[in-house]
Amino acid sequence: MLRKIFLLGAVLFTCQVQAQTTAMDWTKTDCNSGTEHHLFDDLDNGFVIVQEYVMMNCTPCITGGNGLKTLVAPYNTTHPGKIKLYQTSYNNTTNCTTMNNWASTNNFTGSSVFTMGSSEVNYYGGMGMPTIVIMGGASHRVFYTKQGYSPSDNANITAAINDAIAESALGTKAVQQVNQVQISPNPAVKNLLIQSEKPLVQSEIVSLSGQIISSETLYNLTTYQQNIETLPTGMYFVRLRAADGTVSLQKFVKQ
Repeated sequence: MLRKIFLLGAVLFTCQVQAQTTAMDWTKTDCNSGTEHHLFDDLDNGFVIVQEYVMMNCTPCITGGNGLKTLVAPYNTTHPGKIKLYQTSYNNTTNCTTMNNWASTNNFTGSSVFTMGSSEVNYYGGMGMPTIVIMGGASHRVFYTKQGYSPSDNANITAAINDAIAESALGTKAVQQVNQVQISPNPAVKNLLIQSEKPLVQSEIVSLSGQIISSETLYNLTTYQQNIETLPTGMYFVRLRAADGTVSLQKFVKQ
């Protein structure tokens, strides 16, 4: 018995340390609308995907679906058309009729519904229903993945959606962590101390929605102070361009 517990713990630990940071691409037809979707095309076009993998006789999958629907709803006003909620069968045997009936019975009519999710479930860590994945940006980045759902996850899911919105608005190069940069303190009140391994030529403060709030030309600096005193309290990004053309993105909180 002890050996079985140890092996189970080892398997769970392996899933955690091997969490995927890049989405798995696919092309499928929405069972609900009959429209073909290509995941990477959706991400490249600026959509944020909230993906739930489900099992038909899984009560937590219904709870998770309702939780995700509630979390996504406010974005229909603040970011209309930006967030897509996808629900996909965890296996390759459930058909579209069954998935449509499941979605209709549980009032998930606003979702796009797909089948054939076995490979994706395995890619994101294996069995554990529901499996929830948040994806966004032209880098096809995974911002959140977890097996199972609890309302206590809502804050992390919302933060992941916000980060995905920001990254999708900033474009491909802006998310390449190709320059080691440190910012401190974080949170900050008046100034950010920025230290870079490469000479910097530009600094931009960017909102979570991707709006450039301020831009400053730098002159091959590796250390400088960014004044943020006039920013309203909240979360922002500082986007830094190095002399060699590489770009890094750092998130910070203004208090």
